[in-house]
Amino acid sequence: MVKLLISSTAFTGEIEMRYNTLGALVFYDNRAQMEIDQYNFLFGRFPFTKEELLKLVQGSKTLTCVKIAVQVAFKDFWEAYNYKVGNKARAEKLWNALTETEHHLIMEHIKAYDAYLATRPRMEKLYAETYLNQRRWESEFPKN
Repeated sequence: MVKLLISSTAFTGEIEMRYNTLGALVFYDNRAQMEIDQYNFLFGRFPFTKEELLKLVQGSKTLTCVKIAVQVAFKDFWEAYNYKVGNKARAEKLWNALTETEHHLIMEHIKAYDAYLATRPRMEKLYAETYLNQRRWESEFPKN
């Protein structure tokens, strides 16, 4: 996950955009005070990919972009995984042994995993520590 803050000499405040590891927009928050023509400019060229945003900023004399490191804490994983069964302490130890990139891949995978399980009512969700230990976020699910 990449978090980018966009500011400008032409408006006050900032725009926060987050892009996943594929460079696709996953979060947008406009905390800027802009004029209507500035909104129209932004939405007319809305950067749905990280590359589009960087081109937009590069081609502007007033926009600046700052990259902010986004760390995913174990508590974020525990809440998103939403299966509070098993050994939480062991799951946290396994989580802490992984890289930040792996943390982001895991967080992106949880929704796909939950959707897969929804199509298989007899299949139980793995305990969090099993999911992490077996690197299940690297699994690709068969298409039905």
